[in-house]
Amino acid sequence: MPTSPADTTQASPAASEARRTRREDEQRTLRNAGVVVASRVLHVAAATLFAIAVPRLLGPVRFGRYALLTSVSEWFGQLSGLGVFSLVTRVVPQLIASGRSVDTDRLFTNLFAWRLVTAMAVAAVYSIIVLAWLDEPDALAAALIAAALPGRILANVCFGLFLGRNQAVRWTAGDLLQRWLLLVLVVLGAVVGGLRGACAGYFLASLVVLLVGVVGTRRSLRWELLDPTMRYLRPYLRIGLSYAAAHATHMIALRSGTVVVRLATGSYLQVGYFGAAMAMYQMGGSTMWQLALSLTPFFVARFHAGDRAAVAGWLERLLVLFVLGAVLVNLAVLFVGADLLPRLLGADYAPIVATVTPLAAALVPFACAAIGRMAALIVDRPRVAAAAGAAELAAAWIAGVVLAARQGAPGAALGVLVATCVWAAIMLWPLRAVLPVSMKPALKALALGAAFTPVALLRGGPAVNAAMLLASAGAYLALAVRLHIVSPRDLETLRHLARRRASADRAAALADE
Repeated sequence: MPTSPADTTQASPAASEARRTRREDEQRTLRNAGVVVASRVLHVAAATLFAIAVPRLLGPVRFGRYALLTSVSEWFGQLSGLGVFSLVTRVVPQLIASGRSVDTDRLFTNLFAWRLVTAMAVAAVYSIIVLAWLDEPDALAAALIAAALPGRILANVCFGLFLGRNQAVRWTAGDLLQRWLLLVLVVLGAVVGGLRGACAGYFLASLVVLLVGVVGTRRSLRWELLDPTMRYLRPYLRIGLSYAAAHATHMIALRSGTVVVRLATGSYLQVGYFGAAMAMYQMGGSTMWQLALSLTPFFVARFHAGDRAAVAGWLERLLVLFVLGAVLVNLAVLFVGADLLPRLLGADYAPIVATVTPLAAALVPFACAAIGRMAALIVDRPRVAAAAGAAELAAAWIAGVVLAARQGAPGAALGVLVATCVWAAIMLWPLRAVLPVSMKPALKALALGAAFTPVALLRGGPAVNAAMLLASAGAYLALAVRLHIVSPRDLETLRHLARRRASADRAAALADE
């Protein structure tokens, strides 16, 4: 039926309002992502200081025990989650878009109560595991990490609500607060009380972050909306369980290395080497994933609004930027790792370079897997993510145990590289049929970076190596732009993100291209 002029007149303001709303959403999302990028500088600074100070203060053996206790606690934190974080970031944006704010509060209140119950249970089970199975000799240190578990679990729910509301600034503030509190309190604790003091600092940091999260979400904690029968929450938990398997298996695989090394070698010294190297690897991985998460709610809304091509374009460009960053990290390890790491951590940690090298290489498949995780959330394909996580976990244990038994910490790091490649392949490839993200630009970025590795044969003294790194990194980025692997517009986008002042018109243009 032809549209009358009156209909057109009435439709135009509605269409203009829709465009304005979309541009505001894009501007807010880019601003949020910019805050995440900027905050990662502070996060990485704190993580770097932590990775230097705590291993130095505790020494390889005691740090190995600390790394083992905290890594296993992450297992139980993920197992008790039942996909709550993915559920919040997936469902809350849809509830808000439909104007159902009361349902958002009801969901959050019931999820908070559920995680409170599960958190207390897993803390008790954790204590039994580390004391009986892993034979931790210090019951007080184990008890302190166990007591921190409920705080970390509940804080994740609180700050997950911020992300679901597209308030990535508040979400990343919680992560940043936790990182700096861990740095200050664990270091002070290690100075005063050794391993026990470090564990006490870990507990206090978790408690403070929980209090901040509860205060920030107190208006959404409406206990009159609580349903003790679980009838209200049960359908949501079924959705969450779909994502829980994927997230839990990935996090357990990521945190399995210390346990694998402990069981394969029986040496806390090797655990200490691996734990220190893994802390560095996780800095890079968490930076990618947090930036990806900050954009996910916006991409979910765009995908379900029918803008599939725009979302695929964003993911393709984000993958290229992630791979560029991973290549730069590998160049840094290749050229100056052997000079820098023993000076930062102490002479006792000189063997750590052999462990850091394969972990740095693992950042490349991690970048691909991170984009795959985003795609799984956007298009709602939890089974793909679950299959990839299960394969990653199996590969981490099989390859990790075999290689760690032969080579110690470097072998376990090779196991992580193998597992991450398996995870990335299964995670990303099946989803390309739904979101056609081209891999060619990322593969070109990787191939260009590989062309610079033979230059490392010319390594000399520390000053020469640092100069070679700067020259190689500069040439790599220049060639990446020259060969159109990454465009100046992409770099300009990053500059706007970092400065948090992308305009609405520019955001819309970038998103639509």
